[in-house]
Amino acid sequence: MHKFLFLFFLLLPFLEIYVFFQIASLVGLILTFLTLLFMCAIGIYILKYSSFVGFFSLNDRLKGSELQTKKIFYHFCVILGGVFLVFPGFLTDLISLFIFLPFCQNILYKSLNKRIFNIINQNINDSTVRSQVIDVDYVPLDEQK
Repeated sequence: MHKFLFLFFLLLPFLEIYVFFQIASLVGLILTFLTLLFMCAIGIYILKYSSFVGFFSLNDRLKGSELQTKKIFYHFCVILGGVFLVFPGFLTDLISLFIFLPFCQNILYKSLNKRIFNIINQNINDSTVRSQVIDVDYVPLDEQK
């Protein structure tokens, strides 16, 4: 999985440039550039207003001991989709569209939830092993008495 993500992010700029020129040859350079600027403005708006308001309301809920991981994940998806909209390119805009869709959010949530719980359970099992922390007291040498 890590190799696929590395390869994807390595090839993404080249794919973005290729798609940009293909779309620019179909509809024109100015309209293509204006479309990318418009999508970037939408991403900035989403990042500035929608996502932070949601996180402030989540902070109030968390103070009331109401932990709702699915809503936290939803707001994380909104922020991630906004970040992908800010990046210039049509492929990242398509990725952000999929991130915004509730169907895809549910699929992502279920797959990541299983992986996160496996990591947490593994860390809990590893924490039973003796700790390697050494507690020491020290005296600074520059204090001469």
